[in-house]
Amino acid sequence: MDRYLARIGLVKKMMPNDKGSSVFRAVCESLSMDQSEYLDLKEIVEEELLLRYRLQRLRTGLPAVNRLEDTLETITRLLRIDIHVYRNVGEQPQIYRCPKRSKKRPDKVMLCETARGHYDMVYPLKDHVHLAYAQTIIYNFLYVHTFGFSPATIKESIDRVRADMDAIGTDIKTPSPFAALSSMEQCFSFRTCDIEGKVRTIKVNLQALLSNE
Repeated sequence: MDRYLARIGLVKKMMPNDKGSSVFRAVCESLSMDQSEYLDLKEIVEEELLLRYRLQRLRTGLPAVNRLEDTLETITRLLRIDIHVYRNVGEQPQIYRCPKRSKKRPDKVMLCETARGHYDMVYPLKDHVHLAYAQTIIYNFLYVHTFGFSPATIKESIDRVRADMDAIGTDIKTPSPFAALSSMEQCFSFRTCDIEGKVRTIKVNLQALLSNE
């Protein structure tokens, strides 16, 4: 899957999956480059699903539960985003579209389901390169100018990490920090999104629904 994603200009970033949190971590980081809101998003989605299943039980006696699909559809609806999920090599991603369309194009989040219920974040390879350049500048200040490590020592450590990655079949070459251009010659394009504001609004709306039930 890593090779296939690389061929189409994408790269996968692994997410922790403690208690089914990978999809929430991936969505938060994709939208805001930060996972700090994932617990709030997880709580909101689970409360929304609980409310939906409860209403279905009252109407039909037996709710139709598909937790993985329901979670993805709920996230797209609450955050008003489109989610593209890559599942098989050579196949187009399955798209979960925001049901409420507006003139503004919804944000797109790309995921890869590497195992049943485990989702990793997917993003363009060019953004991966931009992040590598940004890390180059920061690590250069920290390791060389602050901690006093020599460039030769750092290069040797990077080569060892790459050798370990190749040994387990991960063959996407990360740009070498010391092969990067200077900070003045780089142009970074990081996309931000006010996910914290979205989460806050959804919380208020959900609490209103629960209080009226």
